[in-house]
Amino acid sequence: MFTRKTIPFVIGSILLVAVAFLFLTRALDWTYVSELYKDEPAIIMEPEAVEVQTVELEVSVMLDQQKYDELVLLSQRVSDRYPHIHVTFNNLVDQQMSFKEWESETQLGRLGDIQLVPNEWVVPLAIKGFYQPVDRLMNNDVLTDQLPSVIDALRWNGYLWAVPYETNPYLIFIHQKAYEGLNIKPVVMAPPVVLDNSLALKDVSGASTFPDDQSAQGSDVTLPWGFTEWLERYEATAFNGPLLSWDEDQLSSMLAWLSIWREDNDQPMKLSELSEQQLKALQYLKQHPEFVRQSIDWDEEELPLLYMTTVADYFMKRDRIDAHYASSAVAAPLPWLNGKSFMMSSHTVHSEAAMLWIETMNRNQPESTVIHRKMYSTYSSDSMQHVLRELLQQKLLNRQLFAVDLDWVNQYEQLDIAWKAAVTIEEKLALLLEKADAEE
Repeated sequence: MFTRKTIPFVIGSILLVAVAFLFLTRALDWTYVSELYKDEPAIIMEPEAVEVQTVELEVSVMLDQQKYDELVLLSQRVSDRYPHIHVTFNNLVDQQMSFKEWESETQLGRLGDIQLVPNEWVVPLAIKGFYQPVDRLMNNDVLTDQLPSVIDALRWNGYLWAVPYETNPYLIFIHQKAYEGLNIKPVVMAPPVVLDNSLALKDVSGASTFPDDQSAQGSDVTLPWGFTEWLERYEATAFNGPLLSWDEDQLSSMLAWLSIWREDNDQPMKLSELSEQQLKALQYLKQHPEFVRQSIDWDEEELPLLYMTTVADYFMKRDRIDAHYASSAVAAPLPWLNGKSFMMSSHTVHSEAAMLWIETMNRNQPESTVIHRKMYSTYSSDSMQHVLRELLQQKLLNRQLFAVDLDWVNQYEQLDIAWKAAVTIEEKLALLLEKADAEE
């Protein structure tokens, strides 16, 4: 029995237990607990930031102002993508250095990390030992995406010594009057996409990739390219203009002709050794200078049966050339000649960054020259780039290479100077004939 004195104690005890139970229950409420700590900051573990080291590269070139400005502009794309790579250009165009002078400066380490040199210099410079192979550092995808007939001439001793930048070979076009009846294989049409300036692919569905009159034509042409066969075709066609043209200022254009007039495919060319067919061709043209037009400038009144021009020059005169010549039936006798490539000095301490810069530059090319990478040429909407891709995917024959010794570039430069100094066709051809006679 509760007495009047014990009732307040009992009620107080009950209230005390209830309050204690209430607090214990709230202590187990996780929402309540989270609210207690909601103002405390969350702790996020981040990896320690690694500072990207800035790399300074020096690139030596010999380019006229227009081509130099274009190179700088293309290099800016690399800088936008890799801001840690800073490039300084050293343009030596005013000095017009010879091969020997360039070699001497390279040996002293004065030409920087990367050098843009004529393709005919690459292997002789590599032999000197002042450069390092590029294929050891190249991304394999980039390496396999190069056009074989360009990089074949940049190989020596099992290594690749340069990466193409400007590929602008001489092309030989056949006049439409001599084109009928030739065996032409079709070119595969391009997908309906094109590369924009950022190297991204964009859809251009509905755009024609070839002119209507060339959609079924191709670049794999079965032709008897020998001089005698074309002389017979020229006479049978009763053509009014000359037989052929060349660039009077460049010995390299004559070498392009000599390379296709040589029947021996197993031996590299030599400047001082001409085959029987080459000698006959030079002697005949020397006796019949009216069969030759020296200038590659366009002259509507004197179009040759076989028209020689460069890739860049073709794109400038495209409409006029296509109106008279079968532009898909084109030959590129020495595809590596008249081009430039990047070499990497053995003095550089930034090989990986230099290779990254070179590889990225290789995605681009100067205006109106050959697209270097197979992938990008595949997605080009330009029909001539497709024709060139088919041509340049063929491996070079030995006759399309020069027998390289340590002095062949010096011989080439001396002969080129004499070629430029000669005025008439007879004088120019006599230089080659005299050089061949002197070696016998």
